[in-house]
Amino acid sequence: MCTTSCNIFNSNGGNNSDDELPPEVKEIVPDDLLATVEDSLGVSVNRGSSPPNIESLLAGTQKAKPPEGVTVIMEPFELVETVVPDDDEDQLFYDMYVRMGNQNTDNEEIDISMRHRQQSVSTGLGGYITGEDSSFTIFAEQESEREGETIRSVRVFSGIVTEDGIDNPQLALMMKENAGFDDIIPNGTGRSFDDGDGLAEIDEWPEGDASQSEPSELILLERLPEK
Repeated sequence: MCTTSCNIFNSNGGNNSDDELPPEVKEIVPDDLLATVEDSLGVSVNRGSSPPNIESLLAGTQKAKPPEGVTVIMEPFELVETVVPDDDEDQLFYDMYVRMGNQNTDNEEIDISMRHRQQSVSTGLGGYITGEDSSFTIFAEQESEREGETIRSVRVFSGIVTEDGIDNPQLALMMKENAGFDDIIPNGTGRSFDDGDGLAEIDEWPEGDASQSEPSELILLERLPEK
């Protein structure tokens, strides 16, 4: 997300208070979206300026240690809450792979990628991580081009790092700007997901080039077909 070096610490050298989110995070998730993520979608936002080093904690138990980061799988990947009008709460979704890497412990930047086995959802999004001890939250914004228009959406991924993976993983997908497309969820709405077993286990990033499949970075932000 940063085009120049940025830091989540105050210019006077002090950390933001535990209850405050860094200004870079607030740019990604304004107060109104944040309130929806926490209050309506039920996703825990782990504040704090000392998040866990996810790669260091999980890489030792990774089946294969790829240079791009460590991977967990949310399986089953289940819809928990939605604030999308007329949404189908019984809709089933493919399992979700989440890869985290390039974490910078100085300015708390981190890359996050998501994909289904055969479809890329988002790749190498630059974001920020907050948290304390083993609890963390990653915030990232994605821009998608469609018919010359830019669609902006937000991913918020929270959990607790354990030796087996990410405990209590939660993912919120929110729409910031849908550029007026009727088949995309309205601005300010979104969905939250979790792992039906409560643990996103360590796994390998699927082999194969998902970019060759039908583009799907908006697949989880589309309006669901009516029953």
